[in-house]
Amino acid sequence: MRDFISFDNSLKILNKIDFKSIPTQKLFLTKAIGSILARDIVADHNSPAYPTSGMDGYAIRHCDQELGNIKIIDKNPAGTVVESTVSESNCIKTFTGSLMPEGSDTLIPIENVTVQGDMIVIDKQVPFGFATRNIGENYNKDEILIKKGAKIGFAEIGVLASLNISQIEVYVNPTIAIASTGTEILDLGEMQTNDAQIRSSNHLTIEALAMKCGANTIQMGVVADDKKSITNLLKNALTKSDIVVTTGGVSVGDYDFVQDVIKEELDADVLFHGVKVKPGMHILIALKDGKLISQSFPSVARVG
Repeated sequence: MRDFISFDNSLKILNKIDFKSIPTQKLFLTKAIGSILARDIVADHNSPAYPTSGMDGYAIRHCDQELGNIKIIDKNPAGTVVESTVSESNCIKTFTGSLMPEGSDTLIPIENVTVQGDMIVIDKQVPFGFATRNIGENYNKDEILIKKGAKIGFAEIGVLASLNISQIEVYVNPTIAIASTGTEILDLGEMQTNDAQIRSSNHLTIEALAMKCGANTIQMGVVADDKKSITNLLKNALTKSDIVVTTGGVSVGDYDFVQDVIKEELDADVLFHGVKVKPGMHILIALKDGKLISQSFPSVARVG
C-alpha cells in the first residue's frame, strides 16, 4: 500500500517544479491582457517630470496671499509651456495638468478667489504647495512599476501606455492536452449501447477551467482502458502540449493502466501518487522531459 501525502505537501511539490526555458513572445498591449509578464517594467522617467497643477486655478507665490489682491499676467493652458514667470504680486491662470509656471509654488483654486478685471481677490487662503503635484509623485525614474510574473490587466495596460510602451514581453500561455480514459464512458455524441455506460463530462469541464485561466487547450476526447491506447494517447499528447491532464485509470483496479504506462512505458519521474483528498485521492503527478502529466482518479472523472 503506497503512502498518501497531504494536500498541502502536494502543493509544495507542485510549486517547486522548475519549468525551464519557458518561451516568451512580444504582444501589443491590448493583446496581452490576461498574459503573464516575463520582464520587470521599469520607469525611464519621473512622473510627473515637473511640478504640475492638480486643479484649475492661479499659480502664485504662497506668501503673496497676504496682499489680498494679485494681478493676473497670463494664461497657462495644459499642453503648453508658458513663457511668463510668476513674481511678486502677480499670478498666472493655470489649468489642471498644466506645468506650474516658473516662480510659483502654490496653486489657489478658482473657488477660493473672486476675479475683478485683471486682478484676483483672495477669498480663502490655501497652504503652501496646495494643488501642486511634485516631481515623481506618481513614480520615480528606475522604479519597478510592474514586476515579472504579474498578470496583465486593465491597470497594467494604463501604466504601460503612460510609459509609451506599445509591446511587452510575456510568457507564451501553456498548451494543455486533456482526455478521459475508460472503456465504459462515452464522449459527447456517442450512442449508449448498454446500461453500464456513462457519459463523461470532466474532460470538458477541465478544458473549460484551463481556458478560463488563459491556457491553450487540445481536447483528446475519451480513450479506452488498454495499455496500447493509453500509451499512444500520452505520447501523442506530449508531442503537442506542455501539460497533459487525464481523468481515470490511476487507481488500483485491474483495468487502470495509466500508472503503468507513465512509470514503465514513458519512464516518467513520478512526483507523487496519492493525496489525502476526496474525491481524487489516487491522483498522480509526473514529469517527462520537462512536461507535466496529471492523472486523476475515476471518481473525479466520471461525475455527471
